[in-house]
Amino acid sequence: MNTIKKLNSIYIYIMNQHPFPNSDKLYILPCIQEKQATGGMDKENIPGRPSACFQDAVDVSKKMNNSLAKMCVGTNMNNNTLCTYDGALEYIGNKRTSCSSEVVWNYITDFINRRNYDQKPESTKNFFIVSHHNTLKQSILANILKAQKKLTKEKFHIANCSCFMLEYTDQGWTFSIVFDGFPDKPKYNYFTGKNKILFGPTKLDINIDSGDDWKMMVTWLNFIQDKKTKIFLIRHGNAFHNKPLKLTGPALNRTIDTNLTPLGIYQARVLGETLMNEGHLQPEGVRNINTFCASYMNRAQHTALELIYALNINSTETMNAEQAETKSVTRRPSVKNMYQLAPVIHYKKLSILERFFTDFACSRLIRKSGGLIKFLKNVEKLAKWDMNFKVNENGTCEKLMPQRIRRCSYIEANSHMMAALHNIAKYSMEEWKAKRFCKSYAISNQTSSRLKNPQDGAGKKKTKKRRRRRRKKQKTKKKKRKRRKS
Repeated sequence: MNTIKKLNSIYIYIMNQHPFPNSDKLYILPCIQEKQATGGMDKENIPGRPSACFQDAVDVSKKMNNSLAKMCVGTNMNNNTLCTYDGALEYIGNKRTSCSSEVVWNYITDFINRRNYDQKPESTKNFFIVSHHNTLKQSILANILKAQKKLTKEKFHIANCSCFMLEYTDQGWTFSIVFDGFPDKPKYNYFTGKNKILFGPTKLDINIDSGDDWKMMVTWLNFIQDKKTKIFLIRHGNAFHNKPLKLTGPALNRTIDTNLTPLGIYQARVLGETLMNEGHLQPEGVRNINTFCASYMNRAQHTALELIYALNINSTETMNAEQAETKSVTRRPSVKNMYQLAPVIHYKKLSILERFFTDFACSRLIRKSGGLIKFLKNVEKLAKWDMNFKVNENGTCEKLMPQRIRRCSYIEANSHMMAALHNIAKYSMEEWKAKRFCKSYAISNQTSSRLKNPQDGAGKKKTKKRRRRRRKKQKTKKKKRKRRKS
């Protein structure tokens, strides 16, 4: 029998049967998608899907398909292979975009309780949730930001790939900055610091007024039954519609569901490596259980997947080749290495999906740029962006650059960024040049071996045309033979 708990007129249903046993999935949560502007002009916040060119594959040379976005809603979306990318994604509930803080945390705590059901009590349950700037500010972290504003009399913004942690301690829940991310607007006042506790039991004595908002947050968090739960709230990396590219498109034909740029992919990998170095991101084990969550948007899902990439890359360095799985994935360079063959050590489905998302994002940017030459100019624009070399209080240079060149010249730092972004996009550029536009997201290699370039005759329509031509030629030959005989 299910138990019911009441949370300020909203009911949480705790199921006695664990519904989410699979760790090798990216869970898509409601209410954490970016909000749309009034008038619906910001199509970058409308979920979309690429068009299928074959079974378990999509055509990256075409625009996002609006009609497919409508398929990935409702109760049947988990049964749609394209929506779930061959079962790598699992949608929790129905899509909702505009939710109050109370409703958001109702969904989050409910999912956490069901995911933690029947898990080993001694293990730490880590939930990595990737969302968006406005949703984090206006919904997920609204109460905390209100408390912060009352406490400091300042308004704060959240940088790309910023990461916050909610953790239960002996004294109660605490809220801290794990990684302050990469700012994209110099005029904004961003959260700064590393592993700095912003709110907790000891912080409430500073300002009584700010305590009420934090106490409300704690009330929602207390519905999490297993207190060995850590929640990491993350903003996605640099995307098409962000500076410096700002590829939003014209007013009447705006870009839907934007992807990460090569810079955004690089930022997400840096975040993954930072979380690993700090001990927050660890391989799945008896004492550590990871759950990766994201919104309905490509850029949020891709950012979550790059945490998997960092996990595999770093695990490769500490494992022997015999310990790794025989099946490997050719990857673009990691943050640490220029080139790397990374075995799929952890999360097989999500590792394959990360490679697909990286190829898809870069290929889509090539198309939107108008070809390879203009794409290279955009890569150079991303690499030479002034915000990459900011060195003040909340600078990004010390986070993006390896330690050996952080204090070096601008030329050396610029060269590093150019190499890093080129290496991320290298594979996709080679595929595009060879006109291989049909990209597989399948787990097995059987599908990809059958794939052909749609422009070389793959697809039902073109196959029918070829058959018609063949039949016509055969009929013509028969007629000629008859004429000769007569």
